[in-house]
Order: sequence, then structure tokens, then C-alpha cells
Amino acid sequence: MSGIDSLLDRVRDAYASIAEMENVAAQVPGDKYVLANLMSVKRFATQLEQQWEEQCRVKQTEVCRYRILGGSNYSLSSFSKSLLEFQGLFTQIFDAKKNGVKKRARITPDMARQTSFDFGFSYPGSLGVALTIQGQSDLFEGGFDQAIDAFMDALKIDDEYQVRDTASSLGDAVIKRIYDWSSVNLEAEYEVDISWTTSKGLTKGGLIGTSDLSKIVEAIRQTSEAVIRSVSVSGTLLGLDSKTGHFRFVPFGDGPDYSGKAASDFPILKNWKLNSNYEAEISIEEITYYATQETKKSYKLKSLSYLNSN
Repeated sequence: MSGIDSLLDRVRDAYASIAEMENVAAQVPGDKYVLANLMSVKRFATQLEQQWEEQCRVKQTEVCRYRILGGSNYSLSSFSKSLLEFQGLFTQIFDAKKNGVKKRARITPDMARQTSFDFGFSYPGSLGVALTIQGQSDLFEGGFDQAIDAFMDALKIDDEYQVRDTASSLGDAVIKRIYDWSSVNLEAEYEVDISWTTSKGLTKGGLIGTSDLSKIVEAIRQTSEAVIRSVSVSGTLLGLDSKTGHFRFVPFGDGPDYSGKAASDFPILKNWKLNSNYEAEISIEEITYYATQETKKSYKLKSLSYLNSN
């Protein structure tokens, strides 16, 4: 067993001892001898943790302390979902910083391996864990510094403009991950305190409260991206209602049918012949919702031109 592993075992034992002493203290409240022993064990555990953290820095290992505060649901499902969504979000952000933005959340096995957190130890009396991840540092910054900074910045989203800015810099896939992680914690009424100690010895992070999570979820839920384009297709006009404006147009070949409404300036009262062939100009609007990554399409008929074969 390596020195750092041995030290980690001692940290775990020390925090286990704190949990035992706290149980004893709860049974004999106010006992000065028990309280003195408890304080002594806590100081010892803190010293061991500091030594372990220093060894992590030497070994170029990043340390992340992930603590859940408050909450109304302490089920294994809620806590594990919080951690799993956290892992997925960090991996997606690191991938975006290293390989560029992505529309969909697709992670390669190699990227998942590079960014996989290892369990260090848990803190007694709270839903808190210390996680580690092996990095590679150069003379100026740690291997995960940019991802950590981007992670903390991404959790400051509170309006649609910031959603779009983050999507532009990190990708739609990251926005979806932020939404999923925030939603899991908000549903359980968790506040999450995330503290990073980088391989350079820097401390970063902060508390993400329920009000912050609510703003993130609401901003992403309300934000969508609309793309409008026009196509010209040849086909058959099967339907056109002069009152409602609804139309149906079937292109030649294997293309999709187009159903929607005529544009406001389309001459709908003209004597158009159904089941006849036309060249149609159709506007296609694609709206992608960041929260679900669902895309909805709508069609507008802009113009019709008789084909020579009619």
C-alpha cells in the first residue's frame, strides 16, 4: 500500500471515530470528558486530512468536497442521482473545453475514464464526501483548472442570455447536463457546497443554494433556440383551407410531407387546384428546447408555382 493510500485509510478511520464519539456524546449530553475526547479526535482528523490533501497536491491529484445541505429527501436514490449528475456534468464540461462544443451529450469511454471521480471518504454527520480525480499539471495550471472554472461559472446562470452564452461557449449538451443536475437537487431541496482543491493548491468553489438552482432550472426551461430556413420542393398540393390557412403538400420521391399554415402574405384566396403539381417554397422553423433537447418543427407555405407538366 502506498503512503497516500495508507494516509487515506487513517483519515477514514479518524472520521469513523468521530461518528462513534458523536453517538456517545448524544447519549451523555454535557459530559465534559466525552466532549473533550470528541474535540481531540476532530482536531486529529483535520490534521490527517490536511496531510492527505498535501500528498494529493504532490501527486497532482485534484480534490473535490461535495456536501449536501438541507433537503427533504435523503433517500439513496436522490443522493446518488445528485452525485451521478455531478459526474456527468463535469465530464461534459471537460470534454467541451478539450474537444469543442457538442449538440448532444455523447461521451467516449476514454473521456469518461479521464474524468472519473474516485471516492476518498465521507464526512460524519452530513451528506458530504471527498472525491479525487487524477490530473496532469504543467508549470502554470492543473489539467482540470479550465474545466473547474467553467463548471463554477456555468452554475451562475440566472437568465436566458446566460443560457445562450453558455451554450455558445460550452455547447447544448452542457446546458442539458446543468439542467438535469440542478433539477435533481432542486426536487430534493438540496443546497450543494462544492469546494475544489486543485493540484496547484488553489481552493475554488462555493455554495449553490436552492434559489440559485431554481433560477438555473427556470432560465433553461424557458430558453429555446429557433432556426428558420426555406426550401423549394416539387410535389402535389393535397390540401389548402382558405379559412384556416392549413395546407398539406407531398413532395415527389421519398421526402417528408409538409403540413402547416400558409404565410400571412400568401395569396390563399387564389384558385389553387388540389391534387395538382406545384413548385412550393416552404419556410421551416426548428425550435430546440435546451431543457429537453427536443426539437419541434413547424411549416409555413410561402409560395406556389404551377409546374409545366400541369
